[in-house]
Amino acid sequence: MQPIDEARGVMLSLLPYVFFSAIAMGLLFAWVYARRISKPILQISGATQKMQLMEPDVCSGVRSSDELGLLSQNLDSLYASLLKNIEALKFEKDNATALERSKTEMLQSASHELKTP
Repeated sequence: MQPIDEARGVMLSLLPYVFFSAIAMGLLFAWVYARRISKPILQISGATQKMQLMEPDVCSGVRSSDELGLLSQNLDSLYASLLKNIEALKFEKDNATALERSKTEMLQSASHELKTP
């Protein structure tokens, strides 16, 4: 009976060390996991801030097969499409401005010709 009491005493004396070691390992693994999960989210957030400022050639850079990777790809393609549409609208605006200018010049010329015989 005495060996069991000695083993029990040793186990009880080691229990606080095992408990604190388990908590420390759990906290370490939780920290590593949290960093692993938050890193792509922070990359996407930084890319969206640059996109908000309309900086060219911005991509989020998250390439994975999970939901964050899919979100990153969709965000990158959305931004590329937005930039393409902005360029097309600028081109159309320049064309409309040129047509308006030529219309004004033609009306001025016609008005001048009608006024002067």
